[in-house]
Amino acid sequence: MSLLELFDLRKSFPGPDGRAQAVIDLPEFRLEACAQVGLAGESGCGKTTLLHLISGILTPDWGTFGWRGEDQRSG
Repeated sequence: MSLLELFDLRKSFPGPDGRAQAVIDLPEFRLEACAQVGLAGESGCGKTTLLHLISGILTPDWGTFGWRGEDQRSG
């Protein structure tokens, strides 16, 4: 059983022109219990947004979360 599973996770924010700008578009991610992972990338690529989505600070536009085998659906 995975500790964390993310499927079709999407989050957008309004861009300077008012149109939606995708920040997160993650088809699938799994984190096994006792595994370690690091996030790396350029400024503005969505690292903090991803962490905010996982923690519940932000609500995704679309996607499915699984935490210890319990699904939490959105979108």
